[in-house]
Amino acid sequence: MYLISIANISDAYIFANYMATKGITIRVEINDKKADLYLDDPNNFSITDQELQQFIQQSDRSHYVEANWQKGDITNTHIMPMKAFNLLKVGPSTFIITILCIIIFIAKNIFGTQFVLAYLGFPVNSHVYGDIWRWITPIFLHFSLLHLIFNLSWWWYLGGMIERQQKTLKLLEITIIAALISNASEALLSNPYFGGLSGVVYALIGYTWFMGKFKPAKGIYLDNGIISMAIIWLFIGFTGYFGPIANVAHIIGLLVGLGLAAKDLLLKL
Repeated sequence: MYLISIANISDAYIFANYMATKGITIRVEINDKKADLYLDDPNNFSITDQELQQFIQQSDRSHYVEANWQKGDITNTHIMPMKAFNLLKVGPSTFIITILCIIIFIAKNIFGTQFVLAYLGFPVNSHVYGDIWRWITPIFLHFSLLHLIFNLSWWWYLGGMIERQQKTLKLLEITIIAALISNASEALLSNPYFGGLSGVVYALIGYTWFMGKFKPAKGIYLDNGIISMAIIWLFIGFTGYFGPIANVAHIIGLLVGLGLAAKDLLLKL
């Protein structure tokens, strides 16, 4: 039974998936750059039409996307439910950077902090200005086990999600740009002796939240509660309660992630 044609194909899938959480099957057919919606069981027309009218009137789709992901067993979708992510299966970049952080953390504990800083720390004097890798490699340095676990947990989850849904090159683009800008900002505006993946992690948080809010069909999403927690933690860092924290890198990383997401939306990438 034909229901409606929707110009925004992503919205069509969001609605079809939302109705699937209610046990109602809607078939989506792409026709001339628009989506035609068909109801499998005409007996469900009344409730489907009511939900459809409400869906059309609301510009914010986050409620519908969240319902889809909470269900976790939706079919016929371009949107990956959160529960469908297998955290044990990630892309090569997510895995390799995780392993590098662990190896360098072990090396730091064996040979000392100064040893790893001598080769991987941000370039702080003219003798190492030519070591261009140093603009990126501070992201691999972690100075405590809690620091390492916290950053790698976010990296594995968010980096894995982005690499799965938007491929390795996209994750590498965000990582490299965020590392370069957040590291340089931290060194110039705060302290050149720092380390950690958190600047990149905040870029992933910003990117994932922004893309999930405005382009959920990309398959990446971050709940508003999680982004609120990340912002609260950002402000806690300025209290100094947990010791020295690269607060500048966090803020700049978040802004870089939001900027890259806005860029991708504008360019329709």
